[in-house]
Amino acid sequence: MSLSTPRDAASPTPATTSSKPPLISELSIYSVVLGDQLMKPNYPSLHREDLLGGQKTIGVARLYVCPRCFKYTIEVVDHIAHWDYCKENLEIPGLMIYESADQSIYEFDGTNEWLFAQNLCLFAKLFIETKSVCYDVSTFLYYLLVKAGKHGPEIVGFFSKEKLSWDNNNLACIVVFPPWLKQGLGQVLMAASYALSQRDGRLGGPERRKSRFDNVASLKQLTTNSL
Repeated sequence: MSLSTPRDAASPTPATTSSKPPLISELSIYSVVLGDQLMKPNYPSLHREDLLGGQKTIGVARLYVCPRCFKYTIEVVDHIAHWDYCKENLEIPGLMIYESADQSIYEFDGTNEWLFAQNLCLFAKLFIETKSVCYDVSTFLYYLLVKAGKHGPEIVGFFSKEKLSWDNNNLACIVVFPPWLKQGLGQVLMAASYALSQRDGRLGGPERRKSRFDNVASLKQLTTNSL
């Protein structure tokens, strides 16, 4: 079984000299399966062409993504076997910093979980118009929103922020994945970002370049819970 990853798994650390490795261009992916949920991407991907069969000109009809580690493949048999393994053996990365009856938030460092972060960002790029940093993940912290699901814990969205922001930005990108839209989860993520800002004494707001989702969420009045 062979699932694609952004880099050779033997590499100990991600490269930091460029935000993209070679052999990348915007690639059309016409549908994506996250676990067993089919969805249509909103935007082109930044997945490496050579890891998707070099199908630059015709695009990829269907991409299969593991909902636990976000590794990807164009082969359904590989996807099913890999996902079965991940469901039983792989834990959510990072440290749980918030928990309620049906939701939790995990924080992890892009340096420590660089392969997971790259895969997560590549998947998110399919739904975030302005997402550009998918490979140089070492300068970001990530916050996963997790809900209980029929196959165990499900990562339903996330936000990220720079470790060091000269403008004191508390948010770099934010996304709720399509199957979990219109459930108020974007407000949960926004509230968490502002609660963390208060905890860390970072008084800024989101980066100015935001997607349409960010603009809508930023206008809502949010209730901040202690994390």
